Amino acid sequence: MCGSGTLNIEASLLGIDSIGMDISLFCRLLARIKCESLSLTPEYVEAMSNNPDKWFNYFSTADIDDKLKKLGKLRNSKFMN
Repeated sequence: MCGSGTLNIEASLLGIDSIGMDISLFCRLLARIKCESLSLTPEYVEAMSNNPDKWFNYFSTADIDDKLKKLGKLRNSKFMN
């Protein structure tokens, strides 16, 4: 059980290989996103921080159903394999 992947993140930061497994799709997605965020470039992070409302208000708009459908496609994407 890897939960949210904190142990895997800490292992990665120490240069230790680790494997995280969880039956929960949500926990696997969360752990994978956290681990992949370690490879974000400074330019990407800066671009995200220049417009925080775009990121933090993503789900507060009227087209929530469309956005949830797009997220549902993650199940077949690299995040869930």
